[in-house]
Amino acid sequence: MVFNYERKDAVIEAYGKKYPIPTKTAALMDGINEINKRFAENKSNLDVVRATKAGIALFIGEEETERIFPAEKEAELDTDELSAFWWALNAESNRATQEVIAEYAPKPIIQTK
Repeated sequence: MVFNYERKDAVIEAYGKKYPIPTKTAALMDGINEINKRFAENKSNLDVVRATKAGIALFIGEEETERIFPAEKEAELDTDELSAFWWALNAESNRATQEVIAEYAPKPIIQTK
């Protein structure tokens, strides 16, 4: 057996740019887990907006996140749009993981009579 690991680049196009989805590392996963904790601990909708923006920044960086969702407009941001983008980024990251699983996970053994 020869093992050759190849991961296709995952990219999401949004807001006039293409964003490469980062590889799932311990740091990225810890960051996502921290954002999920922040969601559970939020005391206001503005806290949810800020946590969601921080989550988006894990994928596309703080500068781009601020370009799209400026801090001075946080109270007026469309929370549906913000959430949808967060989930789209997560979905694309998970899709890339599923491709890896499909390629490298053990295949079931089919028994014939």
